[in-house]
Amino acid sequence: VTLDQGWSREVFGFTLALFLHAATGVRHLLWDWGYGLNKEAATRTSYWLIGIAVGLTVLTWIGIVVLV
Repeated sequence: VTLDQGWSREVFGFTLALFLHAATGVRHLLWDWGYGLNKEAATRTSYWLIGIAVGLTVLTWIGIVVLV
């Protein structure tokens, strides 16, 4: 089974946005608890969030391709 390139790019982007949104939600929860409120921590966690979202997206799509 092959994935149609037309819709898979859109769904890949949606998956990335979903994981980025979830990861930033966790960061906001940590901010509510008082962790990482300084500028340096906010900048550092921004890079971490992008990496986490990309990593989870790639792992998800590897799983989809393997299982399909």
